[in-house]
Amino acid sequence: MNYFFQNFDSWINSIQEKSEFNIRMALITNKIKLPRFTYEVSNKKILKNIESKFLKDYSLEDKIILAKIRIKEFIEKLQGIETSISFSGGKDSCVLRHLVHQVQDELNLKHSKCLIAAEFFHPETAKFLKNNTSKDDIIVAPKKTWQQIINEVGYPIISKQIAQKINHIRNTKNHSKYIRAILGLDNNKFATLPLKYIHFLDKEFCNYKISHKCCDYVKGNIKHDKMPTFIGTTIQESRLRRNSWLKTGCIVYEKGKPNMCKPLSLFTDNDIWNYIKMNNIKISKIYDLGYTRSGCVCCGFGLSLEEELKKKKIINFNRFELLYRSNKNLFDVFLKKYGMLKPIVDMGIKLNVDDEWILKEYKKREKQLIDWYESYDKNMNKILDEIETRNPKIWTKEEREWIIKRYKRKEK
Repeated sequence: MNYFFQNFDSWINSIQEKSEFNIRMALITNKIKLPRFTYEVSNKKILKNIESKFLKDYSLEDKIILAKIRIKEFIEKLQGIETSISFSGGKDSCVLRHLVHQVQDELNLKHSKCLIAAEFFHPETAKFLKNNTSKDDIIVAPKKTWQQIINEVGYPIISKQIAQKINHIRNTKNHSKYIRAILGLDNNKFATLPLKYIHFLDKEFCNYKISHKCCDYVKGNIKHDKMPTFIGTTIQESRLRRNSWLKTGCIVYEKGKPNMCKPLSLFTDNDIWNYIKMNNIKISKIYDLGYTRSGCVCCGFGLSLEEELKKKKIINFNRFELLYRSNKNLFDVFLKKYGMLKPIVDMGIKLNVDDEWILKEYKKREKQLIDWYESYDKNMNKILDEIETRNPKIWTKEEREWIIKRYKRKEK
């Protein structure tokens, strides 16, 4: 029995006030403030809104101990059932694999296999996966091609939550309460669609599908695999993941769903980088190219955030600008062949690339956006008319007028 488990009891006592359960209960009862989103790029920290001490009050050592405790608990609870590690080749999953294998070594157990969703990777990530996985690891192909996803499901843009709202308003019926909340009625500010994205509700103007379900088809076979799985997500990545952790904690046992353990939940981006440095963990060269993430190169989720970081001069380029500079052929495939440029422009993002065709298309679409807002009343009434055909009597005449007024804006 080596150092970690020799000192297991003393470590438990030293952090019993900082147990995951106590942390979650303190957050839920508002004894401490909910963590605000913390973005860290190349060890430069960007705080959105007011700085929260929550994630800094726990040292990396504390978080490592808590993570190992949860990994050990998950393994023992399963009583010999085989587990897997969700592995994307990104820095977080490299840390996850290292931690899980460490605990399994301590327990004299066989290492879990890596479960790899064959995402639409950057070539550097694909190369890293090829060189740093074994023949026993499991690679699962997407359920649909990218062409099928954009044609049948929709483009992943802005964020999962906002894409879901847009998709919901454009396509559903008999969900009046939710649609009213999205459009600002019933005083539900968390559900409301931001003002700057109202034109996405016009299915004729934005004549492409939008959805939050892309990952279901790229990673769906992974997510719904029956094998209990270790997953390397953190609560700082999104409000959705934070709220999920508050509800269930790191270990999730849900009837009819695979058991999951998310031991990195409390890690920040800076913790991940420090752990990599401490343990000399090999990571993909994609980070040397300037990328902060290693997922699908065609994903539009979080692109607006990267634009904020560019404005603050924390990063120089967003993911598509980096793709242009690192693999022009792949850039052309996704933005030209598969039409990703139009949704990007509709998000209000201008790419810093030296490409005449891109610039020409950007100017054309930008003018169309200006024209759309110049005919705002007509276009907004068209949107609301279409919603009412699917959801009759969804609002009163006065409420409808209020929605139009609320979303009215002037383009500069």
